[in-house]
Amino acid sequence: MAARLQGADPASLRRRRRAYLQWFDVLRNVAEDDADRDMAFGPDDVGSAARRELAKDGRPEWRNALSALLDRATRARWEWMRGYPSIRDRRARLEARLGAR
Repeated sequence: MAARLQGADPASLRRRRRAYLQWFDVLRNVAEDDADRDMAFGPDDVGSAARRELAKDGRPEWRNALSALLDRATRARWEWMRGYPSIRDRRARLEARLGAR
């Protein structure tokens, strides 16, 4: 597949990337319709993650590092128990991978 994409024009690649990412929107909508917010957004919602980010400003560096470690451990435990990352996390990983190319 990589050999096929090397000769593709940039506009075609952008359309393909958008199409891939739109599937994650569909999956998230299905999860929300089934009232499974954990599958859609992961172990915490966007609001609590934003509050944690804002709280980092006034804290010492060691406390921010400890908080980040606990967040990663919580996410890893959640993924281990569910068997897969949330749809939001999978989309972010794909965006990072597609952006790196």
